[in-house]
Amino acid sequence: MNNLNKDNHISQEVVDLVVARLKSMPENVAISIGGTSETFTTKEMIRNVEERNEFGHTMVKVQMNYLRSLQDLNTLSFL
Repeated sequence: MNNLNKDNHISQEVVDLVVARLKSMPENVAISIGGTSETFTTKEMIRNVEERNEFGHTMVKVQMNYLRSLQDLNTLSFL
């Protein structure tokens, strides 16, 4: 399932899901993605996702990939 439609637009439903997940994180968490030293607080991550900018798109991809990986765990034979 793709998070983006054909116009590279993130649906409001996906934005709401990712924002809810980010709001569940402690406020003092900071995340750095990629090879940069720049970090983002929980509030900054939420703002970027809501603005649907480049970093927001990256956060959506990261969060949705994580959720899909949890779903994939259900198909493993040892569970």
